[in-house]
Amino acid sequence: MDQFLYAAITLLLVSGLVFGCRRKARIVNQQRINRIIDKVQTALDGDMDQSACFAGTLEQASLTTRIQSPRLRIEHNSGGQAPERYRICASLAEQGLDPARIAAVLSISEAEAAQLSRLCRLRKTDGPRQQNS
Repeated sequence: MDQFLYAAITLLLVSGLVFGCRRKARIVNQQRINRIIDKVQTALDGDMDQSACFAGTLEQASLTTRIQSPRLRIEHNSGGQAPERYRICASLAEQGLDPARIAAVLSISEAEAAQLSRLCRLRKTDGPRQQNS
């Protein structure tokens, strides 16, 4: 009878340990699942922030385009003439001024003045081109 009692107690202890381990494993697994859900939710929220940022950038681009449209229409309807400062730059370059002085006179960057001077020289060597209508 003592052996039966020891066997029963041992069986109860082993069962308790098994069920305790399973319960602990279930708790650990649930904690992992909760962490994964939190990470997914954080990632989804981050995507929403990026979408909102992109939407804001798109809105700014749209506004910039609307602001520039009148200026672009005016330049398009100007009969193909270059803006006044570019014509002045061409005139100064033809008179032999170097890009640094042209930049100082027109309040533009020296790089822009150098580029415009090169374009004037190229146009002079190629001659004016006719636009096909």
